[in-house]
Amino acid sequence: MIADADGDLLDDGSPFDADSADAASTVVSKWKEAAVAGFQAVPDVLLRFQSRLGLDAADVIILLNITMHWWEADDLPYPAPSMIARRMGMSTRAVEKRLAALQERGFVKRGPRERRNSGRNAQLSIRRFDPAGLVEKLRPPARLDLAGRPAAKHVITELGVDEMASMTRARLGDGRSLKQAV
Repeated sequence: MIADADGDLLDDGSPFDADSADAASTVVSKWKEAAVAGFQAVPDVLLRFQSRLGLDAADVIILLNITMHWWEADDLPYPAPSMIARRMGMSTRAVEKRLAALQERGFVKRGPRERRNSGRNAQLSIRRFDPAGLVEKLRPPARLDLAGRPAAKHVITELGVDEMASMTRARLGDGRSLKQAV
């Protein structure tokens, strides 16, 4: 789905279901043109548990810059450290040092150099980031966070985390979504 300048959602043929369209509509209604320009879904536990995960504000912003380019689970992002540095007002070297530390601590893994066509026979050299480590590091805090919510306890214990993820779009027996129940 895409939105026009007034925040009205337009059908662009994308595979969003009704719940996704509702979520996008809610984001656009809150954030107006800023959301129309683009937004990403980020698990709240990244922010709630950043200190316990050993992440400072710059680390989180670097991770958000990486995940900003992660549109599909199987298409890993490849933002250039120099671009992240410009966005943050830091030197490229400072961002590269932090990326190396994030990789050493298992939050991201940086792939080897790849050549990618960038038009008119030009080749672009990229290095993808695999955020699977971040995803795995967020699972225990997510379970801890969910365990404190009575409506979510049975979902975690009876269904497991993987099935729980597929239920975020499903409906519970009483017609509420999992998000509404929690």
